[in-house]
Amino acid sequence: MKLHALCASAVALTLAFASPALAVTKADKEFALLASASWVVIALCPQYDMVDGAPRKTADRNGADFDTVGPAVVAAMMAQMDKPYERADMIPEISITVRDVVQDIMQDVRRSKPAECRKWGEAISPAGMIKLK
Repeated sequence: MKLHALCASAVALTLAFASPALAVTKADKEFALLASASWVVIALCPQYDMVDGAPRKTADRNGADFDTVGPAVVAAMMAQMDKPYERADMIPEISITVRDVVQDIMQDVRRSKPAECRKWGEAISPAGMIKLK
């Protein structure tokens, strides 16, 4: 009986101090997809470069919360590359989106780098995040 009460108290305290789940919008997920795809293409395809200020402008233009989602995308990208990242910036839904994009593009580029770089670059460039050098 006392063990149940103790466990119930621990659960109640944990829930009371846990931060509420962040609501991730469709715009946030789309921004995460575009931003992570852009960064992967830039990393793998030397003919592409990021447009200055594009991530923030793209988020603002499409209704994504850049101040929250931007750091979450960066943290998820760093985690995918086994680099140090800020765990506090992670948002699970964003991390999943980033992971899926990274895996898809890397798998394609491994098959045929020049053709896949061109394909992905041409698909992403119209959004204004990346450009040919």
